[in-house]
Amino acid sequence: MLYTLLKYIIGTALKVYFKNIHVRNVELLPKDKPLIIVPNHPSAFMDPLIVASLIKPHLHFLAKGGSFKNPIARWIFGRLNMIPIFRPHESPKQMHKNKEVFQKAFNLLRENGSIIIFPEGISITERKLRKLKTGAARIALGAEADNNYNLDVKIIPVGINYSNPHRFQSEVFINFSKPIEVSEYLEEYRNDERAAVESLTEEIRARLEEHIIAIENEDLDSMVASIEIIYKQDLKEEVGIKKGEQDRDFQVTKDIIDAIHRINERDPIRVELVREKIEDYMNNLERLHLQDHVLKQGSKNQSIITDAIAVVFKFILGLPFFLFGVINNYLPFKIPEFFARMALPHFYGAIAMSTGIITFSLFYSLQIWAVINYVDLGYDPIISGIIYGILLPITGMFSIYYWRRLIRDREKWRFISLFYRKTGLISRLILQREEIIEELEKAKDEYLESIKIPN
Repeated sequence: MLYTLLKYIIGTALKVYFKNIHVRNVELLPKDKPLIIVPNHPSAFMDPLIVASLIKPHLHFLAKGGSFKNPIARWIFGRLNMIPIFRPHESPKQMHKNKEVFQKAFNLLRENGSIIIFPEGISITERKLRKLKTGAARIALGAEADNNYNLDVKIIPVGINYSNPHRFQSEVFINFSKPIEVSEYLEEYRNDERAAVESLTEEIRARLEEHIIAIENEDLDSMVASIEIIYKQDLKEEVGIKKGEQDRDFQVTKDIIDAIHRINERDPIRVELVREKIEDYMNNLERLHLQDHVLKQGSKNQSIITDAIAVVFKFILGLPFFLFGVINNYLPFKIPEFFARMALPHFYGAIAMSTGIITFSLFYSLQIWAVINYVDLGYDPIISGIIYGILLPITGMFSIYYWRRLIRDREKWRFISLFYRKTGLISRLILQREEIIEELEKAKDEYLESIKIPN
């Protein structure tokens, strides 16, 4: 009951928190089969919430045993299908309990249950895949052995790709893999249990890498992120990728990474020089408090002045709605942010969202009650309360959009000011950008030539 209720509440909250939730291949999930779901783990509590919201069967979660010390927490977690797992470096005196945990997992799989395990064992918000633990493979193969090798357990790798899990109204792309057939590893398991576990874990790792953006080198990650800012939109327009086609957008980033790796193998010095150029350009933008999209617009001689004037009219027209939204939503929006900032960075998004469920529910209820009982809008009090209640989230979302758009458009005025005060500086920056684009165009052509299939 508690699981079902929270799943509905959190599913609704996720749709509000994220601007878009893109899901690919969820239909590949087998029905009426024992499943082990193995996602990557970039954002602590957010990851299990978002995966569980997409899967119809009730999931059981393997969670750190240290979280179950408090009796109240143990009671709540038990009703949320959470199962404690104990690790040597965290609970060395509790390790003997893992035998019981594994048996419970075997029993769940025997009943066609679904278990979610994060094989990285740690959550850090980075675009990389850390070394996988063998627990998922051990449970899958152990369950088969415990049930005469006829369970037909499936392992489902899930790639979670956030644009920014800690930013309200960001995007997330959930990429389900086709099932891994555990039955294919049973013969090896009968002969050599350890080798089979290692082989199956390696297959999980390979599948996850296919479905996430994973970049091991920090400098390369920074370079890819900058190329995405400067050049990715051009690539998307060139191949006709429309807004919302997240699977194709994802593939563009994978191709960028692959292209850099291929060129780096042949000419690492060239890649390093391009990386330094890009880094210098991005640093120049940061010093001038500009974003690349303004330079892009200016370099194409688009009517940035006309756009900037239009911004003024939009500002004036939207200001009353913005003020209404801010006045009515500021506290319930800022309180979750306050609590989230007190937590570790990779917990930020989940804490902000879960705290927001409470603050917005409480504040909206109090505000609607106050309007019904103490404010005379000239309508029936209940009708006034309903209208006011509808306006609260609408104007709240509008105020966020308005503010972010204002910050973005403000740069157009800054660009115009800098262009007339420091024409030479802006011209050099535009030239620097054009040189980078030229280098990236050459790299793109070489990459396409290298992957061309011979006739």
